[in-house]
Amino acid sequence: MKAVLKVTNVSKRFLVRGGRKVVQAVNGVSFQIAVRQTLALVGESGSGKTTVGRCIMGLSGSFDGTISFLGQDLEQHRRALLGRTQIVFQEPFDQLDPRMSIAQSVEEPLVALRVSAAERRRKRNAVLELVGLGQEDASLYPAQLSAGQQQRIGIARAMITDPDLLVLDEPTSALDPSARAEIIALLMKIQRDRGTAYLFISHDLSTVRFLADRVAVMYLGMIVEEGPTTEVFARPRHPYSRGLLGSVLLPHPGFPPSDEAQLSGEIPSPIDLPKGCFLASRCPFVIEACKTAIPPVEAVGPDHFIRCIRSDEIGVSAQNDVFEQFQIESERILSVGSPLTPSTMESLHNG
Repeated sequence: MKAVLKVTNVSKRFLVRGGRKVVQAVNGVSFQIAVRQTLALVGESGSGKTTVGRCIMGLSGSFDGTISFLGQDLEQHRRALLGRTQIVFQEPFDQLDPRMSIAQSVEEPLVALRVSAAERRRKRNAVLELVGLGQEDASLYPAQLSAGQQQRIGIARAMITDPDLLVLDEPTSALDPSARAEIIALLMKIQRDRGTAYLFISHDLSTVRFLADRVAVMYLGMIVEEGPTTEVFARPRHPYSRGLLGSVLLPHPGFPPSDEAQLSGEIPSPIDLPKGCFLASRCPFVIEACKTAIPPVEAVGPDHFIRCIRSDEIGVSAQNDVFEQFQIESERILSVGSPLTPSTMESLHNG
């Protein structure tokens, strides 16, 4: 399958203001995304997820490594590829200019592409229809819309240039459950109809489980596990993945969190990362060898990769039943507060 995006060994450092110390925000990240595919980046706050997305969009300055988009070096050809990659941000209201009408906001990305006024209006009406809004909404301002409607405008702004890749940076975290399910259904419809590839950045594991084809788990700027979403959720092979999934409190007393892989201790500082595995100081499975070198990437299944020297032992001892129940329960979580399930909403979007 053709790769829309290929990220190879990308690292990003930030100089601490007033000193010579450096924050190691992203450390040797590699992954790729194919047409019509959604890759989710998950991890705790500060794990480097958003920084990766900003590197792809050219919003974080220079970085080490390479990012290839449709076979071309994205940094070298960014101007020629303008509009082919787009981003939707976390806060629906903050990404819109309150002084601009919806029509002006949605059309704005086409101005840089020097599209005629008549063509901008045509595309604006089409993309408003795509996200479930009408032409009558074009004269409104962001403050007159709900958070869910504002995020639809953010998606419309992104889709008006017909991008091949959409970076979704926590696009549903600020929404109530009903609006969240509607936005997820909308994103699924857009991807099915237009073939857009998604990089979905989120800490909302229930949404990731429902939406993503593949998931990459990040810890301190490094991908520690990547694989098919169903496989990673059902049988996580890295201690951090297990700890992350096990920390989720499902709204049902019959599904208590697993404590076998419970992480403890403080997260190391990204200014002073340890020599070996970054998780060694918190991992319940740590041995002395973990502290001497960063584990190499190892294949543990078809398209399933991890960084852990004890993957065989950890995988065998995983408590699969809790994670399998999580898969079922996560879909139910998405419909809380709404009489419609995501599946029903998707069928409504299908017409």
